[in-house]
Amino acid sequence: MKYIYRERGYALLVVLLLIVIITILTAVFLRGNISNATQENIVDNSHLTVVAAEAGVEFYKTQYTNEYYIRLQELNNFAEKEIQIQLDNIKNDKKNPNRTVDYDAVRKRTAQELYKLMKAVNVEEAPALILGKKKEFDFELNKSNKKTENYYEFIRTNDQNIIIGLMKDQITIGVSGSVLGKERKSGKTKLLNFEQVFIVPSFETGATGGSPGSGTSDGDLGEWNYPQSVQVPPCSNAKEIKGKKCFASENVDKIRDIEDSTVYFPNGYTYKTGQNFDLEDSWVYVKGEFNTGNGHLYIEETDFRIDGSLTLSNKLDIEDSILVVNKSAVIKNDVDIEESYFYIGGDLTAENHFNAEDSNNLIVIGNFTANKKFELEETSLYVGGNLTLKGNKTEIEDKSKVCVAGNLTIENKVSEISSSSYIFYKGNLSYPEKIPHPRIQRLSNQQFLEKCPEVSNQTPPTDSGIKWPTPSIEVEYK
Repeated sequence: MKYIYRERGYALLVVLLLIVIITILTAVFLRGNISNATQENIVDNSHLTVVAAEAGVEFYKTQYTNEYYIRLQELNNFAEKEIQIQLDNIKNDKKNPNRTVDYDAVRKRTAQELYKLMKAVNVEEAPALILGKKKEFDFELNKSNKKTENYYEFIRTNDQNIIIGLMKDQITIGVSGSVLGKERKSGKTKLLNFEQVFIVPSFETGATGGSPGSGTSDGDLGEWNYPQSVQVPPCSNAKEIKGKKCFASENVDKIRDIEDSTVYFPNGYTYKTGQNFDLEDSWVYVKGEFNTGNGHLYIEETDFRIDGSLTLSNKLDIEDSILVVNKSAVIKNDVDIEESYFYIGGDLTAENHFNAEDSNNLIVIGNFTANKKFELEETSLYVGGNLTLKGNKTEIEDKSKVCVAGNLTIENKVSEISSSSYIFYKGNLSYPEKIPHPRIQRLSNQQFLEKCPEVSNQTPPTDSGIKWPTPSIEVEYK
């Protein structure tokens, strides 16, 4: 009984100790939850500050884009007058019977005219408030810090905030500025720098505009038409064409290398056995099917356009170039694209590894099927039909964007989508998990137009049929 007496009151101490422990743990959990909620609120506000700055970039970009579209016919008329002046002078020049129109000079004069028009643009003031339930977020135009060593001449406009410049090639106009997204209450900001680029096309008959290796398209997003009349001599039957301007209609399967040349293939190009085909620093135009059999196709600093279909049983390697295919393309080996413009007017089937880096414009008008590994890095892909990814590795990284106007099918779980990258689609989604990756997002028609404006903002044609390039824009997140 004495032993039992000594244990009296222990139960009370145990209960009190449990109460103290539970109180401490509850306080810790509450503090953690409050901290998490506060952190989430900070993250949300930081995100909205970025969104506000992005809305500002879109606001200012649209004003210069609209001015460009409005002035296209006027600029085209200006170029035609310049050409006519030269033709009149040539007609009266009896001493130089072989003199021809200097289309480069016409292009540069037209670029000067566009530069003059852009300098006169005064952008509208930004909306006072744009985001948040209490309308706490807005944006403002900041002074551009764009380096100007690449400009032939430039001027600061709109209270010194925007730089309008004619670049050293004298055919490209750049519009650069900085937009500050702001949270009014805390004073937190996010700065985005942007540069919008406008390129004046060539006005030479049968030319595409631009220079080989520009990596951007000097044409509209629509089909390219093979020129009806080309006044150039026939190519020799040599394996290599270098420093020439000619057409190849006979024994075309002998040609393997084209360098620093302009070459027309009026009857297509087909090599059944297979050979490598190298294009470098050239303009190459094909009417009909292009097929190298089992050979590789290497394109470097070249403008390569096919008014037909493309069939490759081996590798396609494109660097700093333009590839336009009006119809469908089937590539049975690896596809590597770097700093290039890539347009397929029909369906695209990539049966092996598909990799693209630093390319703003990859466009497939029809359906795109990638059967193996699929990787994008700092690249934008636009698919007008359905996108089907069958490979076991899919990586979308470093400010990449995929826009799918139709259905999206991903047969295996996405390996990685970086925080700055997204996949947008309008149709139905087929994904191996019930809840897809958070940066795979379904959009309404209006949201799709806003998130993927490059698809909808096509340059309208002018009366003469000259296709002016769609303006491009680069945004730097500071």
